[in-house]
Amino acid sequence: IPIPWNAPAGTEELTVEAGGYTQTYELEIRAAGWEAKDYYSDSQLTTPYIGAQDLPASVQSALKTSGDTVEWSNGNFVQPFLNSLDVRLAYGTTEYVGRSYSERSRNTGAGGRTATNAVLNTRSGEPLIAPANGTVLLAEDLGGSLGYTVVIDHGAGVKSLFFNLRDVSVKKGAALKQGQVIATCGRTTVAEMRIGTVPIDPVQVWRGQCDALKYY
Repeated sequence: IPIPWNAPAGTEELTVEAGGYTQTYELEIRAAGWEAKDYYSDSQLTTPYIGAQDLPASVQSALKTSGDTVEWSNGNFVQPFLNSLDVRLAYGTTEYVGRSYSERSRNTGAGGRTATNAVLNTRSGEPLIAPANGTVLLAEDLGGSLGYTVVIDHGAGVKSLFFNLRDVSVKKGAALKQGQVIATCGRTTVAEMRIGTVPIDPVQVWRGQCDALKYY
């Protein structure tokens, strides 16, 4: 659900229609803190970095597909990595290179890049499991920084995306159960979640801190 970054704190009403039913929800908007990182050179920027403009047509097409069944209604979401979670670049973090003191103090966002996913340090060979039930929309090697990529549709517009994997063990169209091994990680994995086309913080969802999904 797209909420402007500068929306005032408070409540908003949202009406949702699905399967012939109409339901009105009250959304609570809370202020959130954002992290910024300053670097002296481009070489210090986090890699791989996958922004919205980096997604190929195959991923964009998968994001437009959505099943009506809410696959995550039973069991919700779990952390897809079996080892401890080591976040290298957190969702919402803006990285800057060569900002002046005055630019840093104003923190206007000009010239920076803001992560719409989470970059994680993972162990090479570590299994990746399905964080919730769902259907595989894409599972293939997209090359470059994207590498082996998996897109999972969890229903009701909620999707998980994993990039830069070492290999995948599922195919497009496969029905997944929570906890099922779907891929093998390399040394760095990029994880993303979307509601519709809007990115959300995957780590908060895995930890049960995303209220909209936590209390479904």
